[in-house]
Amino acid sequence: MMNIKKIYLILLVGGFFLQSSSEAETILKDKFVFKINSEVFSILDLKEYNDQLENLFCVYTDSILYQIFKNDFKANKSVIFDIHKEFSVTQKQYFSKLKTFAKGLVYKRNYDVLVNSYLKNYFKLSLKKNKCSSSVLLESKEFNSKFYELIEYEIFLRSRFLPTDKQGKTTPGDYSRAVEGATNLLKSIDSQIEAEIFW
Repeated sequence: MMNIKKIYLILLVGGFFLQSSSEAETILKDKFVFKINSEVFSILDLKEYNDQLENLFCVYTDSILYQIFKNDFKANKSVIFDIHKEFSVTQKQYFSKLKTFAKGLVYKRNYDVLVNSYLKNYFKLSLKKNKCSSSVLLESKEFNSKFYELIEYEIFLRSRFLPTDKQGKTTPGDYSRAVEGATNLLKSIDSQIEAEIFW
C-alpha cells in the first residue's frame, strides 16, 4: 500500500504539470502579430477586424474601406486564425498584407472623426434591413468597438476623397477616384510608419 507521503508527492507533481499545461493553453489562446507605433495587434484582434469589415459591407455596401481591403482580408478562417506556437508560412503571408490596414487605423487616430447620430441611426436601420450579424451591436445597443473604429476609418477616408458639395449624389466615377486616392494615401502611410513583426 502506498504511504501518504508518496501520494502527496504524486499529487503535487501531477498538479504542477496540470498547472503548466493550463498556463500553456492560456498563452496560446491569442498571440501578438505585429506592433504599429505603441499599439499591438494580436491574431484575435485581426480576426475581429476581419469579421467587422464584412459586417461593415453588409450594413454599407458603398464602403471604400471594404473595397480597398476586401482581398487582403479574404482567408480560410479555420487555418489563418488558428493559434499555434509558431506562425505558419500561410499566416505570415496573410498577416503581412494586413499591416497597411493596421497602419491606416493607427494613423487615423491622430484626427478627430465625428460619427453623427444620423449616421449611427442609418447603420442601425441598415443592420436590421440587411439582416447583418448581431455582433455589430452590444447589448447596450452601442456599436461593437472594432466596428465603430471601422466606421471612423471609413469616414476618415471618405472625408478626404469624396466630394461633399453634391448633396449625396456620388457618381461611379467619384467613387472609383475616391478608392484610388484612399489607396494611394494608405500606401504612403504604410511607407512612413514602421511595424515590428513578432515572428
